[in-house]
Amino acid sequence: MNWDAISAIADVVGVALVVISLFYLAIQVKQSNQMALAESERELLENWGQAISQLTADDRITGIFQRGLGDFDSLSNLEKSRFSVIMARLVNTYISAIRMDAKSLVDSQEVRIFGDVCFAMINTPGGRKWWEITGPFFTVSDAINERLKREGGSASSWTDLLPYFRPDANSP
Repeated sequence: MNWDAISAIADVVGVALVVISLFYLAIQVKQSNQMALAESERELLENWGQAISQLTADDRITGIFQRGLGDFDSLSNLEKSRFSVIMARLVNTYISAIRMDAKSLVDSQEVRIFGDVCFAMINTPGGRKWWEITGPFFTVSDAINERLKREGGSASSWTDLLPYFRPDANSP
């Protein structure tokens, strides 16, 4: 065998190894993307769950939230602060979901559901009043304001969907 033949065989083997390496790299990138998607969704759901669980952490907070959805102005300043923190956390989780969706890191259906839930909370009498005050501070304010104009009166509010969150719901 001469050196030209050995060189040709080495070139073929080298090309084959490059192709195999690229195939392996593609599989690794795909798996890495799937893991990033799963981790992003897990984190988003965990943040959402923590925000929602805050509503039922104790009867006092649940009561503040119920009354705040019905009539934000009836809350004391301290209660308004607590209500605002809960609502802001939910809206911020929604904003995070929108940003993750733009990077294809979460399922668009989940983002739509988070948006619907946030909108349903804002679409209560107290939620609307809270939104008038704090809405301009959120990056989604234009989209939510447009949706309030478009669907506001006809869309279900949080207390329509979950009547036990109404302030006039029977106490335990």
